[in-house]
Amino acid sequence: PLGSAGLYKRDNLEYPDVGFAFLPEFANKGYAFEAANAVMQFAAETLKIETIVGITIPENFSSIKLLKKLGLSEFGTYTYEDGEELLLFSN
Repeated sequence: PLGSAGLYKRDNLEYPDVGFAFLPEFANKGYAFEAANAVMQFAAETLKIETIVGITIPENFSSIKLLKKLGLSEFGTYTYEDGEELLLFSN
């Protein structure tokens, strides 16, 4: 396995969020974009999901860049279940 990408439905988020995580040796090779983009397309075209969000820590510049490349824009903040404040992105 290289990593994973998919849709997650969190109890305190109204919409599903796109998530991705890849092993360090596979970072910066385009796999995360390719996988997450396929997830986004499947969600829109097959599942007919109109709104998808993404969350990340403010310091994760790679994830921020990828979320923006997927067509999501910074929308506000999201408080994770452990109290951590994350950036919230939405299409």
